[in-house]
Amino acid sequence: MNLHELGTVEIVSGLRARSFSVVELVQALLARISDLDHLQAWVHVDSEAVIAQAHQKQAELDAGSSAPLIGVPTGVKDIFYTAGVATTACSKVYADFVPKHDATTVARLQEAGGIMLGRQSPPSLPIAIRLQPAIPGTSTIPLAVRAVARPPRLLR
Repeated sequence: MNLHELGTVEIVSGLRARSFSVVELVQALLARISDLDHLQAWVHVDSEAVIAQAHQKQAELDAGSSAPLIGVPTGVKDIFYTAGVATTACSKVYADFVPKHDATTVARLQEAGGIMLGRQSPPSLPIAIRLQPAIPGTSTIPLAVRAVARPPRLLR
């Protein structure tokens, strides 16, 4: 079983059934992120902090936590505020911006027991037309390049 291929429902079920631990899951995902680093999909990942969170969430799960996303790791696009962590929208304009509070989506993820793996790279200032070079680079989606490049088909 490749843990990086599991969906949210499978992760929640597996964690509750003790098929794998939160720490094992997080370590597998961090290894996958490292293996695919050349895609530049992640702006920031603090592996030590994520593993510490995984140990904490595993202890909460072992203590009987009923939080719906307890121990479920996720990535947060670099457009959502995260308190104390630079939120740049992959733009030089916001290179030094560090919000003092979390976006509602980030706060709700944490309240539900989720773990933030790191910050994912959106297009610069999440727009299709780039006005400046992105920071740190352009992320790629090698398996879906054709699908992304094609205009959407309209339903009739």
